[in-house]
Amino acid sequence: MKERILILDDQIEIADEIKNVLIPLGYNVEIANSYKVFINKVNVFNPELVLVDIKLENSLYDGLEVINILQSSNSLNAKIIIISGERNNQNLNRALDLGAYSFIEKGVNFNANSIIVTVRNALDLKKYEEESLNLEIENVALRRRLMKEYPFIGESEVIKKIKKQLEELAKTDENVLIIGQTGTGKEI
Repeated sequence: MKERILILDDQIEIADEIKNVLIPLGYNVEIANSYKVFINKVNVFNPELVLVDIKLENSLYDGLEVINILQSSNSLNAKIIIISGERNNQNLNRALDLGAYSFIEKGVNFNANSIIVTVRNALDLKKYEEESLNLEIENVALRRRLMKEYPFIGESEVIKKIKKQLEELAKTDENVLIIGQTGTGKEI
């Protein structure tokens, strides 16, 4: 499946240039030239990566405000790359603080290689984060299943007493410290 990339830039020539770099690499790329168009496309297109220009003329919000809105509303599960014609460290730091992955400078320093590398790295990171989350979820599910299939074992009077204590403790919202010799089954 092609990864989906959405570009928010009011300078269509720049957005088209980025799109023309990415499409031959197999990405599915859409362009929005205003916040309103962008939000509609986010909901329909569901991109894995967005490239947002910091300065958006004739738009309801600038790029930093767009990032802030997206992050605070959790309406986007995508990596964000900032694109801008000027390298303003204050804006760049603010964008990174808001959750942007990286920055691409347009203008004289604008080149296809930096776009390709930054986009690939952002999408790889997103993929690894999702795989890691899926593994964590799978791990929790396996632990639960294991505990159901192989409950606490033992039938001695001491084990029966421990089971009864555990049942009582499970009804409370207290922390419990279990101590004992190595290999006695504290983890179970």
